[in-house]
Amino acid sequence: MNLLIVDDEKYAIQGILDGVAWERLEFKEVLTANSFAQAVEIFGVRRIDAMLCDIEMPMGSGLDLIEWVREHSPETVNIILSCHDRFDFARQAVKLQCFDYVMKPATSEALLEVLDKAIAEVKERRRQALLQEVGKQYAHIVAPAEESAGRASLAEQAAHYILAHIDEPLTVDDLADRLYVSADH
Repeated sequence: MNLLIVDDEKYAIQGILDGVAWERLEFKEVLTANSFAQAVEIFGVRRIDAMLCDIEMPMGSGLDLIEWVREHSPETVNIILSCHDRFDFARQAVKLQCFDYVMKPATSEALLEVLDKAIAEVKERRRQALLQEVGKQYAHIVAPAEESAGRASLAEQAAHYILAHIDEPLTVDDLADRLYVSADH
């Protein structure tokens, strides 16, 4: 897992690098950038799983960078680290679906906590992406077999049963029993 720290203040970056107990986190690499352009360059050569980014920087704000990252690397977890508590910045961060908004100066423990949560979020996103991909592959394999057998897909059968019994209590186990599959299936 890789982390990118973006701040135009080199001392701020060094303070983070020196202050966080990195051995307690699962980052393979911690990369740094001092500008929008440097960050974009790093994204061009490395997979970035999480980004800790200041808002105000010359030649492209952190919010502009996060908007760029959402378009070019949507799997990246974005965290703002700023000394600004302005509502318009927070609103924009929410709009950009930032994972968190941490106020400077942040304690080492506060950074450790938010980075640990970001790692958990990266893992969950990867798990969800894997499940989605497996589901697509399964549907691609099973659907033609069901169609050739001349029967409705399990999803269609489940939807039909649910609609027909919408006013009755229903559990996953009940539905699985009716379709002759396991509840996990």
